[in-house]
Amino acid sequence: MRVLIDIVKLWMETVASGRLYVFQQDDALAHTNHLIQNWLSDNVDIFWSKEFWSPNSPDLNLLDYYVWSIVERITNKSWHSNVTSLRTAIEAAFVGMDNATLQCACERFRSRIEVVIHNGRYIEYREYITMLPQVPCKRIFCNI
Repeated sequence: MRVLIDIVKLWMETVASGRLYVFQQDDALAHTNHLIQNWLSDNVDIFWSKEFWSPNSPDLNLLDYYVWSIVERITNKSWHSNVTSLRTAIEAAFVGMDNATLQCACERFRSRIEVVIHNGRYIEYREYITMLPQVPCKRIFCNI
């Protein structure tokens, strides 16, 4: 809960810059706990509860299909001898992520939803690339 309050919410508010934002998460036990669900409902602009969002769809989770790969790429550039070093690198990667990178991910979102609906199931990478419609995003993978 401390990470959610002290890091995640602050980061979301910084990125949103006063605009409304939607918060959604997966079905991990830590995320579905009633205390977490209640806190999120009371403290974020628009919260999509565990009942609303598909818990087993990394294809439709911006963090799973895009943001974590960016963070992983950044944090794996150097070796971390302890948890504190890795945690610091992860936090720095999130804080340092620019709006263009997040915008690129968001622009891909609708096409991902359409492919999942068309398939009636999760996305195989090759299927996604071949079915990908033209979207305004200028690049599939944003450079960091």
